Amino acid sequence: MANLMMRIAFFSDTYHPCVDGVVRSIDNFASQLQKQGHEVKVFAPEGERGFEKKRGAVYAPSIRFPPYPQYRIPVGYSGCIEEAAAFKPDIVHSHAMVVMGMAAKAAAKKCKCPLVGTFHTLLPKAMHYATGVEGLQLWGENISWKYLQWLYSGFDEIMAPSEFMQKQVAKYKIKASVVPNPVDLQKFCPGKIDPRAKAHFPHGKTLMYFGRVAKEKNISFLLEMAKTPKFSEMGCSLLVAGSGPYGQELEQRAKKMNLEGVAKFPGKVEEELVPSFYRAASCSAFASEFETQGLTALESMACGTPVLALGKTALAEIVKPGLNGGICSKNAQEAAYLLEEILENREKLSKGAVKTAQEYSVEKCTKKLLAVYEKALKK
Repeated sequence: MANLMMRIAFFSDTYHPCVDGVVRSIDNFASQLQKQGHEVKVFAPEGERGFEKKRGAVYAPSIRFPPYPQYRIPVGYSGCIEEAAAFKPDIVHSHAMVVMGMAAKAAAKKCKCPLVGTFHTLLPKAMHYATGVEGLQLWGENISWKYLQWLYSGFDEIMAPSEFMQKQVAKYKIKASVVPNPVDLQKFCPGKIDPRAKAHFPHGKTLMYFGRVAKEKNISFLLEMAKTPKFSEMGCSLLVAGSGPYGQELEQRAKKMNLEGVAKFPGKVEEELVPSFYRAASCSAFASEFETQGLTALESMACGTPVLALGKTALAEIVKPGLNGGICSKNAQEAAYLLEEILENREKLSKGAVKTAQEYSVEKCTKKLLAVYEKALKK
């Protein structure tokens, strides 16, 4: 396998110019696979009119997804299937779970090659985008699990980015191997802080959330933390960096909680400034129960910034108290006291954070990915 050069077709529901954990994973894996001599082609929905097309990518015509405008929905993928057939892949890897996931199945069938997939997103927990009615959300969760069982039934191999997710999908009789999404340690590492990023961290200690500003990320819990007397006593500020459909509502909530001056919302961060934002933060925080791995948390650690995360989540798999951060309960006051502990031991935790991130290097994760490809090709 090491000497066998392959053509690999990646299918994704999300791609540049939208950048999220899935896109980062695709970029990191594609780059490393190409370094090793493999050929990778990405099949994804086209972006907004005038978007910059990526070399080596094939685009399906798409429309905007109204509940989350940054994302696009393909309205047809027959062109992608034809392009995939012309590419003649040795393996099709679906990073998608919706329309392009179905396109991946069709492409693998037409190309008569193995089909593998990564369970990147806890789709059933995103049903609030489809309906705002709680009863219907629960119904939607059940339906989406049935859909996912159907989708993955035809795959040769399925991957989950964490043991946490491996156990979650196993409950629904979806068997997956663990292949973590990798961290680009060349980009995310301790180093200088760009002055443009530094301007958002004027003084004192800053707890930062970085990522999509979406309801399922539970950022409101961090506002509750910021409202506690302990948070105020530490002279801490909260920085919510990133953009998304929940941004405006979150800012309004912060105003109602009288957190103006404490909670800051710089909006979308330029890609080149992301590592500097991590380096400038005193601690990164993630309160989401939606994560399947927590790539942003690992990127924070790679930059030497410890992480505060919620227990009983995928993040609890990588965040180790006393080593690289802390695990908190859903009690905001307890979380604030834990933050104080993290900040007091930041230097030690920073070293442990960098060490943890190194276990998720692109080289190590790609080796695991190729082992799954090999398994699929032998079937």
